[in-house]
Amino acid sequence: MKRKAVFFDIDGTLRNWEHTVPDDTVRAVRELRAGGHLAFINSGRSQAFISEPRLLSMGWDGFVSGCGTYVQVGQRVVRDRLIAPAELARAVSLAREHSVRIILEGRFCLYFDDDQFADDKYGRMLIRELGSRRKTISDNYMRWRSGKFSVDMDDPAEGEKWLAIMSEKYSCIRHNETVVELVPRGFGKADGMLEVCSFLGIDPADCVVFGDGNNDLDMFRAAGTAVAMEDAPESVKDSADLVTSGPLDGGIDRALRRLGLI
Repeated sequence: MKRKAVFFDIDGTLRNWEHTVPDDTVRAVRELRAGGHLAFINSGRSQAFISEPRLLSMGWDGFVSGCGTYVQVGQRVVRDRLIAPAELARAVSLAREHSVRIILEGRFCLYFDDDQFADDKYGRMLIRELGSRRKTISDNYMRWRSGKFSVDMDDPAEGEKWLAIMSEKYSCIRHNETVVELVPRGFGKADGMLEVCSFLGIDPADCVVFGDGNNDLDMFRAAGTAVAMEDAPESVKDSADLVTSGPLDGGIDRALRRLGLI
């Protein structure tokens, strides 16, 4: 079989939302690579937030992270697109004015302030998991290195006003009514995947992608084969060539076998 490049989302795909990576998924990815195919993580998470030892120990040919703002092939950094500090300062200032809590996300760390997230369940999880890879926005003013940012809107009406301003330069990926990812226009999981293809001389038609969220839809459209997880929204499943079971039900292993990749 012709060598394929296979791209995997993390949350809800390689692992469930409780961060469990099943043994059969680990074996399947290793078997995929042993068979001569390439395996990449392609995540909306920034590179600083891809650190779980079990996940990394699976062995990867590279990473697309931060919704395509960071691309690494082997040990080589192919792209590290940063937002200018002045642009970030404007986003942070306007977010404060519109009751929007903001997290700046980069290759080496995430930035957010305790007064906004210390009492938030997700914020406490980030503080616990990131350790030294988490810094405050206030204490690092204008020294940020960030390719994208995410927000939680405490006042949705005010938040929508902020989003309208930001949408001039950023694509807004909604995860629910208040949580939104903002990525510089022109970047996304598909663009990051295509950067890998260009670097390695791979036809996008020879790419297989796995995902379960709205931020996976662009790479679904750009790849030769798209696989959705069974818990994905209907819009994502409708855009896939194949729907497989969830990560704890052998979904990755089952789909790779059905596609003849292992």
